[in-house]
Amino acid sequence: MNKTCLICTLGNRDIQFKKEYENELKDILGNILDKNKDHDSNDLIIAKGNFLEYSKKILDNYDRVKDYIVLAIMQTCLDYIKEQLNGTVEKIILVPTNQQNEENVSPNHKAGDTFIEAEIIKRFLEENGFKGKVEIKEARFDASNLDRWFKHILTIIDNNHDIFDKIIFEVSGGVPTSKEAIRLASLFKEKIEVVEVKGKIDNKNMSSFEKQIIKEKVKDLIKNYNYVGALSFKEYYTDDKKILNLIEHLNYRLNFDFDNALKSYNEERLEKLDNENNTIERLKYLILELLDNMEIELRNRNYANFLARVYRLEEAMGQYFVLKWFEKTNTKISYKLSKDAPSSGLIDAKDVGVDNLNKKIESYLKYLANGIKNNKYNNNYHHSGVRKLVNFIEENCKNINNNTINYKININTPLYYKLIKYLYGNYSDEIRVYEKIQKMYKKDYNNLRHTTIVAHGFEGINKGRINDMLKSNGIENCDIDRYFNAIKSEFLKIAIKDNNNGKEENIFDKLNNEIINLL
Repeated sequence: MNKTCLICTLGNRDIQFKKEYENELKDILGNILDKNKDHDSNDLIIAKGNFLEYSKKILDNYDRVKDYIVLAIMQTCLDYIKEQLNGTVEKIILVPTNQQNEENVSPNHKAGDTFIEAEIIKRFLEENGFKGKVEIKEARFDASNLDRWFKHILTIIDNNHDIFDKIIFEVSGGVPTSKEAIRLASLFKEKIEVVEVKGKIDNKNMSSFEKQIIKEKVKDLIKNYNYVGALSFKEYYTDDKKILNLIEHLNYRLNFDFDNALKSYNEERLEKLDNENNTIERLKYLILELLDNMEIELRNRNYANFLARVYRLEEAMGQYFVLKWFEKTNTKISYKLSKDAPSSGLIDAKDVGVDNLNKKIESYLKYLANGIKNNKYNNNYHHSGVRKLVNFIEENCKNINNNTINYKININTPLYYKLIKYLYGNYSDEIRVYEKIQKMYKKDYNNLRHTTIVAHGFEGINKGRINDMLKSNGIENCDIDRYFNAIKSEFLKIAIKDNNNGKEENIFDKLNNEIINLL
């Protein structure tokens, strides 16, 4: 059985109440419950109007209403873990919002906080088989701040990643920023899965004329990459399973849910990613997925989502270029980074695994730095690749304080930039494409991201603002679409042999055309 950690962001549907006890609930709680809009549920949910106040009322009356509580969304996940993943849930982490001490958050948004709801859910779970297994990790910051969410989620992942066989994020509830942060934070971590529980749509009888209208509507939705919208008409094409499977595949894929995407449809490139054991090749396929995904976000003018992916792209390419250099120079990595190291104590870069790559690369550089301190590299017999890395550490990481020499090594994108430049050279293709990514956000990027997240309707972003940001980073007369296409093209030239001069059809366009032809 797989030891599993279930992590849930919370919204107003996470606590539901049995519809048949509506009158009893009304007598106890008043008019604070609302009808669930999911077509397959008759249960009641907490009304959004003053969610925090309503949650307090439920907590105050918990013993009187606990028998009417249903955790439908969470129970679906628990069943999925048990029945499909053969797992046991050893820990449940609830991630509510708590913005009460944030001066810049409006009272309306504070009224939607879910930290009281988390207390109710914890109490209910502990009384129903999960005593001592439930934790609450409040997001005590402005819920529209993607960077804060990203760091918060990464901390939760880091604290649990090595303990459990599987981590499941359930993201049906919560603000869009939390979902975006979770998708990005879990993108290159293989034991993490992101799931979302949604309602079903009732079947409708349609005339052939209506069906033709629906068909054209679905085509338009597909052309605009609106797979959720296309799936809302799935009852129409139940007789053509391939169409439905392709749309489901693309919907999962657009959200980086590769496992479920493959369950819907076995697409060749994604299947290669799933079966690839070579870390460097696996990284390449992940980057191709990220590039195609970003291209779609850009076309759909989802600029906040596009910008949110820029950092992940830069980090992933940094990892890829460094490991590619290790492979090219036959530089092996310390045994400390692998459980299955050979007797030589060293392993190939292709065998280090994608999970926690930053930590692995950082650990190896620190391992070398420790060797410098112990005068291990004072002769020339060491491998040329190791010598080059040692020289890089001496030139870029050395810190002298009170005549004491230390080496400050913290793997991040600025250090990847220095490392790639040192390893490949100032005029290499690798540093050129990496510089292009950095210039997209070196100045003004964080400010743009903080003011453009869609969670609470903050100031919108447009193409002009992004082009202005490029200009502030020294890129004159440039358009973000052309600039991003140049990045993608240059990476393809480096990573893929015989790639038609950096041109490759976006996977979403390729499969969209297949769906439209089938329709």
